[in-house]
Amino acid sequence: MNRAALLGGTALVAVMAALPATAGTVGTGDSLAVTLEGEVRVSLNFRDQDITAGTGRGFGLHTDEAELVIEARNVADNGILYGVQIVLNVNTDDTTNGDKVFAFIDDDNDRLGRIEIGDTDDVIDNMIVGGYSVLAGRAGYDGELADVIAMGDNWFGIHKGNTGKATKINYFTPRIAGFQVGVSLTPDTGSQGASFSQRDDNGDYENVFSVAANYVGAYDNLTVTLAIGAEFGDGETSTGAATSGDAETFVIGATVEFGSFSVGAGYGDLAEGGITDANQALGQDAGEYWNVGAKYASGPWAVSVGYYRSEISNQAGVGDTKHTVLSFDGEYEIAPGWTFAGSLNFADAENRNRTAGDDNDGTALILYNIFAF
Repeated sequence: MNRAALLGGTALVAVMAALPATAGTVGTGDSLAVTLEGEVRVSLNFRDQDITAGTGRGFGLHTDEAELVIEARNVADNGILYGVQIVLNVNTDDTTNGDKVFAFIDDDNDRLGRIEIGDTDDVIDNMIVGGYSVLAGRAGYDGELADVIAMGDNWFGIHKGNTGKATKINYFTPRIAGFQVGVSLTPDTGSQGASFSQRDDNGDYENVFSVAANYVGAYDNLTVTLAIGAEFGDGETSTGAATSGDAETFVIGATVEFGSFSVGAGYGDLAEGGITDANQALGQDAGEYWNVGAKYASGPWAVSVGYYRSEISNQAGVGDTKHTVLSFDGEYEIAPGWTFAGSLNFADAENRNRTAGDDNDGTALILYNIFAF
């Protein structure tokens, strides 16, 4: 889904509450009303970069996203809203058919908050904002840039947490005077679906606790969103390898919307998450990043500019791994449910893969036709 549209200045409960109005009703089961929505993106990219191994053609045509969202819900006599949501990856390139599969228990009047149980994003992913939240189209450096420019194995982009879609429990409090808090518990970041054979000594994270809070305030034409989050978990020991660093992630971000203008900024510190004891002693860490963005929107079109920078410390003798991206994005709604978007990115990767002198400079133009229903 379009992250800029889903995350910019909104709260999770507000997004979920709006779903029935935007999704198409496809039928009613015996107990739950079913809605259906989805998105298909077809993209054409042109790229020019120093490292051309396997990409010398310089362009590509891709169906880079095809999702189908099925939600079934009902409201009990006592006002409790409950149901399930299934997000399916329906194009053949996706490695996991079920992107999200979870049940939720909510309050139709937002008095008790919301509980989610299953395979879904944690509260940090849902509640944190940043510069990427206001970008137009596919959100520039938070879009498909790394799919077309060889940024290296250590590119982490907008990394807000380590749990992904692993099975977890989320709780979101009601929003009171603009404030909301969320907490997540993920027993094992390698566990998703019916993964009964998942081990607790194979290098994942376990007992991961995530907490996030945000504030959304509206004042006439001004909307301010402030967000902060942290994540803590134990690094599992891989068989035959040294203990990996614990998950200790800290993220913060903000967006301001005033009339047709929006600006945002974000910062994240990944500490030594996943770095073995031996490599930590050599000076390696998991990195940090910051990002900014600004957008102007008018009617069916919007344009934006964004900047991203990350740094990862390496061992002595190898300079920091650095990623820098400057992106220019635009979008135009051709008709209801059909948006054309473009993203021009100038990217630089230094000391990729923690290797001195392994650099890549690249430029990418990505054009999208986005169909949402």
